[in-house]
Amino acid sequence: MVTDYLGLGVECYDDSDPCIVYNLVDDTGNKNGFATFSEVMLKKMIDGGACWYPNHELIKFEKDSKDKAVQRSFINSTPTKLYFSNGVESSATLATILNLPQRPLMKIVRNSNLDEAGILDQPKLEALHSVQTVLSTKLYLYYPRGHVFWYKLGLKSGTFEFAGDAQNMLLEGRYHDGHVKCDDINDVNTCHGFLLAVYASDFSGNKAQYFRRFQRDRPEPVTFISNSDFEGSQFLIHAHKRLEQYHMYEKEDAPYTGE
Repeated sequence: MVTDYLGLGVECYDDSDPCIVYNLVDDTGNKNGFATFSEVMLKKMIDGGACWYPNHELIKFEKDSKDKAVQRSFINSTPTKLYFSNGVESSATLATILNLPQRPLMKIVRNSNLDEAGILDQPKLEALHSVQTVLSTKLYLYYPRGHVFWYKLGLKSGTFEFAGDAQNMLLEGRYHDGHVKCDDINDVNTCHGFLLAVYASDFSGNKAQYFRRFQRDRPEPVTFISNSDFEGSQFLIHAHKRLEQYHMYEKEDAPYTGE
């Protein structure tokens, strides 16, 4: 679907042979990101006549039919009425598919009184609760030309880990994940790009605690940290020092000299 139907380019995610995980790339070889295929699919749907209303929060839904027996037996046979936070109401005559994370979905289900409507039963409730939320944190660090140290060490693929605590940032990174561009592929001093220093997750959110204090706004999924302010500059200095410490003293063979 990704390559044939959507027409997107791909390249191998790491140096595995045969390749089993791929990145999406554009015509110039730059990484496209995971949202690209969803955006292209959405465009095809809109071109085919579908309507899209962004920034409309769904708060609840209900079946138009009052016949509970019909609702239990033919969930998709009657229209679904959708209620949005801005007062808009809509009716879906075909099947209704909710593509939502667990917690927002549960909020909608609780507001919809589906048990009273005869739609929510024990098997469906167990299915809703069968998924456990994972809290994940990703940290990409940008390095300008001449400072892509992992390339200088020949580390273009693989993972690394370094335990942290309340005052020391943990490391759980991947050398091959961040996008790096080189003006001359034979000269690492012409390279610049991103290192995935942290890709950590757990069920408790313990690994995310160090990073949550730097979030500008909790509801926002992305925070940009720069050296334009004191807090940001200190964070970046600390993050790089943690990488230096790992590659100088913790990594097997310790190939890094700190230069």
